[in-house]
Amino acid sequence: MVRFPYLDSLKLKNRLLIYMIGLILLSCFSVGTSSYFIAKNALDNKGKVILKNGVEMALLLIDSQNNSVKKGTISLVEAQEYVKEYLLGKKNENGLRFMQHNIDLGENGYFIAYSQNGIELMHPTLEGQNVWNVTDKSNSSFLLVQDQIKKALSGGGYSYYTWNKPNSNEFGKKVSYSKLDKNWGWVITATAYVKDYNKGAYSIMFIMIFATLIMLLIGILFSIHFIKGITDPLVKVVQSMKLAEKGLYSGIIGIHRKDEMGQLVSGFNEMVYSINDAYQNLILKEEKISYLAYYDQLSGLHNRNKFKEHVNSRINNGCGQAYLILMDIKDFKLINSILGNEFGDQIIKIIGSVFQKLQIENDLIARISGNEFAGWFETWNESEIIQKLDNLKHQFTEELIKIDFNQKFYFHISYCAYPDHGFDFESCYKNATVALKIAKENSPTMIYKFKQSMADSVEYEAKIINYIETSIIEDDFLVYYQNKVSIKDNKVIGVEALARWNCKQLGFISPVIFIPAIDKANLTARFSKMIIEKVLMDYPLLENKFGGGITVSINISPLFFFEKDFTTIIITALKNSEINPNKVILEITEDIFIKDFVTIQKIITELKSFGIKISLDDFGTGYSSLNYVKNIDFDEIKVDKSLIQGLSTDARVFSLLKSIDQIAKTYNYSVVAEGVETVDELNMIAEAGFDIVQGFIYSRPEPI
Repeated sequence: MVRFPYLDSLKLKNRLLIYMIGLILLSCFSVGTSSYFIAKNALDNKGKVILKNGVEMALLLIDSQNNSVKKGTISLVEAQEYVKEYLLGKKNENGLRFMQHNIDLGENGYFIAYSQNGIELMHPTLEGQNVWNVTDKSNSSFLLVQDQIKKALSGGGYSYYTWNKPNSNEFGKKVSYSKLDKNWGWVITATAYVKDYNKGAYSIMFIMIFATLIMLLIGILFSIHFIKGITDPLVKVVQSMKLAEKGLYSGIIGIHRKDEMGQLVSGFNEMVYSINDAYQNLILKEEKISYLAYYDQLSGLHNRNKFKEHVNSRINNGCGQAYLILMDIKDFKLINSILGNEFGDQIIKIIGSVFQKLQIENDLIARISGNEFAGWFETWNESEIIQKLDNLKHQFTEELIKIDFNQKFYFHISYCAYPDHGFDFESCYKNATVALKIAKENSPTMIYKFKQSMADSVEYEAKIINYIETSIIEDDFLVYYQNKVSIKDNKVIGVEALARWNCKQLGFISPVIFIPAIDKANLTARFSKMIIEKVLMDYPLLENKFGGGITVSINISPLFFFEKDFTTIIITALKNSEINPNKVILEITEDIFIKDFVTIQKIITELKSFGIKISLDDFGTGYSSLNYVKNIDFDEIKVDKSLIQGLSTDARVFSLLKSIDQIAKTYNYSVVAEGVETVDELNMIAEAGFDIVQGFIYSRPEPI
């Protein structure tokens, strides 16, 4: 098939020329039109503000003159005429006012004053006339004076209508702002033509047209030059093909196109570069394998393998004092659950970019697991660690704000010293991990240095886990109850069941210690069944003590909630006890919503269909979401004590509690305030609208 490069070039030229001209026209039109409407809108809003401010100034003037009337320094008629002359101008012999007002409302703007029945009290030409039934010039059904008076009587507002242009028979769009003067009962109106304020926007249209012509000319010149750049390389194509006929394979460089010429060149170059490409691909694969072995792709940091290798290498080379630091993102699973995994990945990337700036000399930072980072620092003194990590936190906060993450963001942080706390990577990492475990169980705002007492604490926890299973079998766990009291009549309307443990070997153990230990020992289901059976056995005694209407709340662990037979276990236990299901409230925390939301709804729906009530516990902590409140049919919301205790230190907490109460009542949920300890807290909670209180102010947990 015979080809005609010149004709092909002409086709390409035409195509490029059309693309360029179309793109320029579209871009200029889009930018110009957008700019015009943005400017017009801004000027329109400015004009409305001018009108509103003008009316407010007029009302202040009337108020001032009215005070003078009250003092007797001027008569009412004189005061009113002064206002008219000041706002509009003096009246001439024909009864018209000169519109020489002292408040600038734009080129053709002026003030009007109506009586509340539509008499023009002040107007450039219509003063004294009844205009009650005056209509819009372009819409005879719109009674514009009545609309202005109605807006004024309702506290002030804008009216839009069509009226004659000054000294012309043409019509123009107008806007007015009207407000009632409470001294004389005047309806004060400031009005102006819309174009008086936004005519500046039209200049943008002319700029757009001018810019389009300039860009079009430049685009044509550029296209011509570009096409010349295509015809010249065609000579290289012909020459390379002739060399190929002689067995000299020289690749054609500098041509990277997808048009006709690019298709011609690609086949030839593919043959020439095939051997070289194979070799380069082999090198790239080796580099990629090496990268994957030692780098974390998401954060851009080194991974655990490289970190371990680096630390051992530095120790073997005789490094001096150094520190191994661990940082674990608090509630990262919850962040992923609420905001999505992509957002979580974005956070990891930001953290990685900040950490990379710290890697100097022999220091190294790595991402060693999903949300855990490790650092080896030889350049830091121990006295600098807290200060430098605090600076890091501020940097993270600033970077996260840029991606609209405004939640509190914390790290659990721990560290150990080499060689004080270990002589190799494994021992240092183990001790730093022990300190990190303590950090996760305590305040995320503190940095925890490894101490031997921490290791002792971990050993103590291991002992507790060993004794828990025996205590479940031997029934050593007790159930205490804390009252839930109605604020209105100080009547106990329910109790919350709380597990307690008096270990035979270790003595009284706090729930803060043994509940997490139960979860770690995978004994949550057995423990929960035992507590539920105890509570149901105690219920008749609770009725005798507090009355037949008493409810009992039972805390449900997220691990137990997602047991395969959870609903069957609960319903069967209630059937066997013959207790009315409406007297039992199951308390769940927002931790369960990390799981599948649909599954959660199904479980709760099944429980409620049997008559069991559901309470959302610890509301207001962590990442509380109104999505739970809206989509899950709760019976009760329990506001966490951390919010209640904040009443005395943060005035905004009271407003927040009021909002929570209103939201709950909107969905017909009961609201319980937990952890109430003082009379002041009780009074503020009652004022916020809460009906039910639980806390030391009424009772402490106690055995039945």
